[in-house]
Amino acid sequence: MARSSAVCAFVRTAMASGDRYNRAQDSWHKELSLPHAPVTTHGLSPKDEATIAKLAQETDTDEAVVRDFYDEELANLHTKASVKNFIRVIAARRVRQRIAAARENGALLKTRAA
Repeated sequence: MARSSAVCAFVRTAMASGDRYNRAQDSWHKELSLPHAPVTTHGLSPKDEATIAKLAQETDTDEAVVRDFYDEELANLHTKASVKNFIRVIAARRVRQRIAAARENGALLKTRAA
C-alpha cells in the first residue's frame, strides 16, 4: 500500500519530534487485546460467584468446572465485545450451552489443570 507524500512527511515529522507514540498523531495505531487476558486481578465479583453457584446447582455440575467455563467465556467476551453491558448474562448462557453439549456427547466435564 503506497502512502502519499504528505502522509510520509507527517510520519517523518512526528517521529523526528519524539511524538511517535502519541496516539492522536498516529493514524495507524490500533488497540489490540490479548485473546485470553484475565478479566481482573482481584478475582470474580460476588455477583459472578452467585451466578457460578446457581449454574452449578441448575446443571448439577461441579462448581470448579462451571467456574472454569465461566472464566473462559467471560474473558473471551471481554476481548471481543464492544458493548459490555450484558457480558455476564451471555457468559452464563454460553456455559449452560457448553455443559448441555458436553452431556449430549457423553463427555466428562473436568477442570483445567492449575
